[in-house]
Amino acid sequence: MSSVMIRLGIGAIAVALAAGCGSGSATKAGKAETPSRVVLRAAGFDEVPAVEYFRKRVAELSHGALRIEIVDSWDNLKTDREQHWVSLVADGTADLGWVDTWTFDTLGVTSLQALTAPMLIDSYPLEQAVLASDIPGKMLPKLAALNVTGVALLADELRRPIAVKRPLLQAADWRGVKVALARSRVKADALAGLGAVPVPVGWDDQPAFLRSGKTQAAETDLRRYSIQGLDFYAPYVTRNANLWPGVIALIANPGRLAKLSDQQRAWLDQAAKEAAARATELVERAEPPLLASLCKRGVRFATASPSQLAALRDAFAPAVQRLERDPETKAFVNQILELKRSTPAAAAHPIPRACRAHTAATP
Repeated sequence: MSSVMIRLGIGAIAVALAAGCGSGSATKAGKAETPSRVVLRAAGFDEVPAVEYFRKRVAELSHGALRIEIVDSWDNLKTDREQHWVSLVADGTADLGWVDTWTFDTLGVTSLQALTAPMLIDSYPLEQAVLASDIPGKMLPKLAALNVTGVALLADELRRPIAVKRPLLQAADWRGVKVALARSRVKADALAGLGAVPVPVGWDDQPAFLRSGKTQAAETDLRRYSIQGLDFYAPYVTRNANLWPGVIALIANPGRLAKLSDQQRAWLDQAAKEAAARATELVERAEPPLLASLCKRGVRFATASPSQLAALRDAFAPAVQRLERDPETKAFVNQILELKRSTPAAAAHPIPRACRAHTAATP
């Protein structure tokens, strides 16, 4: 799976020392010396642009003295894979980890759910503005309730509807449609409000569910859509219906963090800060080549009209209102709306005429 944001996972003292390095020797003052090379074992996606950038920067800043290694055997492909990664970090099996922020609403932590409010954060400039504000600093400390430390929030791609038989352009198109979702209460509630039928589906099962008709649609980003080959079964993408952003939470085991030296922690923090600043640039830069590649593979991109998008936002409004019953979430939603009013949305990347779906709403 692809994820440019390193899979942070803290292991039960899972700090593997690189070959040739032993445990720290005692100094005259009685303190243990910091090992010359430390490997932090991580649970999470690979190939996420911001995570990969973070991981690379940790190695560069430390000149190889601190590295992050993704443990493939922890890559549970079931519907609860990200919840599983959080538990690995919490119990110290993994040193670091990274998961989509909507994972936490299934674990009883609601402080990040405003990030997934439907059609609230609907552009890359706004996503960057939100993550560059003080919002992450207010949200991340609440993850301590799960015995993990929130290190940073990193932007990932915007999520759009994909469909098997026809593009999903307006609220009525969702009625009765079975939609594959990663586990998330916020997303499931939002789509159920449109009359859709949310179906929790693991990463590995999505192609089979679409092929067999167990689901007729999904919400995903273009990178995962391409990697999984979902376009072979669901060739229609509504390119401008940005449902919610992917936002990755970098998390760490607090005990493992405490055992790092001040210098090692500074490398981690600096790399995370730089990755957060570059994340939206990385995903935006990757989108045009993806569009071109998917176009050649037969994907057809539909464009919802302004009135269709407005009606879809109206249909999602009750789901947002339910989120706002939580005072903290309401405050975050209002803060994001304020940023939205002052943040111009970027123009959509052009779609070749031959790759446009034949709908009345497509120019």
